[in-house]
Amino acid sequence: MAELKKSLGTIRLTFYGVGTIVGAGIYTVIGAAAGQAGTDLWLSFVFAAILTNVFLTV
Repeated sequence: MAELKKSLGTIRLTFYGVGTIVGAGIYTVIGAAAGQAGTDLWLSFVFAAILTNVFLTV
């Protein structure tokens, strides 16, 4: 059986951990927003996408 080689260093593992925490936070915020906005939550995502597109192309 072949042994696995270590390929992740401290920096990559740190970024992986931070990305996991941020991703979990995003899902938590979406759940809280869905509780308040209900079925119109998709409108806020469309609005955010439009604003992001406008401000990133300026």
